[in-house]
Amino acid sequence: MTDAAHEIPLPDMGMFILPGRAYLCSIVEQNLPMRRAGVADARIHFDSVEGTGFEKRLALVGLIGDALQLIEDVAALGNSFFNSPPGIGFFAVAATYEPNAINRFYDGLHKRPLQDFVRLAALGIGDDWIHDHFVLMPPLTTDEDAAVRRAHEATAKLLRGQLLYLRDQWRHFRSYFHAYKHGMLVGDPRDVTVVEADQVTEIDQIVVWRRKRDVPSGAAAIEPPFEPLADYVEQAAGLAAELVEHLSVQRLRLFDHVEIKADGSWRPRRAQTLPWIWWLHARDLEEGDKELLEARFGVAFNDVD
Repeated sequence: MTDAAHEIPLPDMGMFILPGRAYLCSIVEQNLPMRRAGVADARIHFDSVEGTGFEKRLALVGLIGDALQLIEDVAALGNSFFNSPPGIGFFAVAATYEPNAINRFYDGLHKRPLQDFVRLAALGIGDDWIHDHFVLMPPLTTDEDAAVRRAHEATAKLLRGQLLYLRDQWRHFRSYFHAYKHGMLVGDPRDVTVVEADQVTEIDQIVVWRRKRDVPSGAAAIEPPFEPLADYVEQAAGLAAELVEHLSVQRLRLFDHVEIKADGSWRPRRAQTLPWIWWLHARDLEEGDKELLEARFGVAFNDVD
């Protein structure tokens, strides 16, 4: 790339670029702190209730609800990046509640090619790599370019695995999330008994079921002790929050490397720092690639759990 004005026009500032940036800023500065505080508060309340009775079960459902809200946020944001119709800003889709969109997003993940996750991580635009749209001086060598591409792919690989993990949590706990958010009922163990298929053997489980159905429809899969499960869903919420933050901040960083003129034209600024974020398992990138990228960009690769 050169320093000349970019030949590809940006979408309209007032309708797409600035509202999109404002939406991402609201996620990072308002939504995420609120969600994290909600999970932390729910955990404090759960820990304050003793025993395994009805109040403890309600507290656990509340914690699951706040945790699953973040997992829903991941899908809502990802769906908006994948499925915004032409001419519609991603933020309009993200801010529109469509209940089946979350299930469709998670249910379709395993069918998507790796390049879709490259784009979701904002490391690709269409069929291009993100670094093809920046002024890097000096230009990347052939070996550096190949290493950058492999780092992009390693990030996409980890992102895919993390999303598939959140998909499993969504499938397992969404009935309890709906009990928390959409008015399903939580059974009081003093009034509700779960039995095995023999209809005799009793099981101690948290029960939720849907209202306004012709036949009973519910779920019962959580048994005491409840503390290990509370730890588990809190951890899943933490991962979901990190993904929402990564996907948002990654895109916000791109604005720092674009000069937008009053007439709507734009030119890329020279990238003095790394314009994107890699998050990956260190084992997914060869040592030679890491050495090249560390020397070129001054980054250090730290493995993740």
